[in-house]
Amino acid sequence: MKWVVRGAIALVLVIVLAVGGAFAALATFDPNNYKDKITTVVKDSTGRDLVIGGDIKATLFPILGFEVSDISMGNPSGYASNDFLRVSAAQAGVKIMPLLQRRIELTKVVLDEPSINVIKNTDGSTNLTFGGNKDAKVSATGGTPAMDLSIGAVEINNAKVTYTDRATGKTTIIDPLNLTLPGYAPDTATDVDIDMVLKSGETTTKIDGTAKAETSSGDGALYLSNVKANIATTAPALAEEVKVKLSGSGHMNPKTQDIKLNIPDMTVSWQDTDVKGKATISGKMSAPNTQFSAMASSVNIDNILSGIKKDGTNKNPEKPLLQVDFLRTLNMDGEINIQKIVLT
Repeated sequence: MKWVVRGAIALVLVIVLAVGGAFAALATFDPNNYKDKITTVVKDSTGRDLVIGGDIKATLFPILGFEVSDISMGNPSGYASNDFLRVSAAQAGVKIMPLLQRRIELTKVVLDEPSINVIKNTDGSTNLTFGGNKDAKVSATGGTPAMDLSIGAVEINNAKVTYTDRATGKTTIIDPLNLTLPGYAPDTATDVDIDMVLKSGETTTKIDGTAKAETSSGDGALYLSNVKANIATTAPALAEEVKVKLSGSGHMNPKTQDIKLNIPDMTVSWQDTDVKGKATISGKMSAPNTQFSAMASSVNIDNILSGIKKDGTNKNPEKPLLQVDFLRTLNMDGEINIQKIVLT
């Protein structure tokens, strides 16, 4: 059994030396040497200016990796002068063995409090369009080794997304947004966990869901499957929140603005009334077509009317009780089957 003991000791020594070597390499490795190269690659591949305000720091605790703060990316010409993207802090964990070979393989990227400003112009264009040379790579110059980089999981914490439509003058805010992508890669399905709060006017919608997501490197579309979501909407005019539970699949393409969502199972609950149904949403994101069917075994009109506040909540007669702007953009065709209606 001596060879087993010796083998175990040898294995422990190899692990200790590898970890020690990784720590030594990380302690002497200065990632700031790559700061200019990173901003150059981003500029070449996106056409946007990236600013890294803080130093890139090698970290040993709480994760073995890198940490950077104060990151921002500008807008293209024709949009607001403020930043398109700003990140308070970012952390990235690294694999040990590739680091010894001067390769950076990120196991996890964490973005804290990123802020994204999306703007839609009156002509329909948005600042989500990126230009530049998509094949740009970091090359070795001045004796500095080329950057060999790969990314694993992505975690976004407390993000804020502001969407401004210049045609309508309306602003929609998602705050906060939390998103987890464990092991994301193009053309590979990955689990997605998301929760967010959407605010439009005085209406607030909370969304908590999971899905499998896959982006296509060919057409840039996002494909979703195994979607499960819980949605709760509140508004000053409602006595209690409207709850929606759904499951489905679909895809959307930011480039062509095409969308198709299949929702075979959906339940809407409010004021002791449950409506079950299914729907298909397809077409352009700006004005999709919706086909649906819904069924309720019983609808109590008295309960529904009591759930709408009338005292002092709508002093402006031109102001709607509920923000239904999104519903007005839908071309809807369907049927509703109610087996029993209660009205006293």
